[in-house]
Amino acid sequence: MLTNIPGIRDVLVVVGRILERLRAPGALRGEGATVTASIGVAPAGSEDASPADLMREADAAMYRTKRSGKAGYSVFDPNLHAEP
Repeated sequence: MLTNIPGIRDVLVVVGRILERLRAPGALRGEGATVTASIGVAPAGSEDASPADLMREADAAMYRTKRSGKAGYSVFDPNLHAEP
């Protein structure tokens, strides 16, 4: 969770940095290894959104990323509730 971020563009900069760092080659038990991630972003649009609501929205956005090829991010939008 990110807090005190002024806007969605700033959030996406942070998400991009996270993905970039994860893609950097590393070593695991002496072997080359790379890691990817699928990230779901759920902006807190109102104070009425509960943490559980935001987690469900982020989860839905993450699964959209996974369905579209993984290793990236998606931002939640209400149309995700209509997707299978």
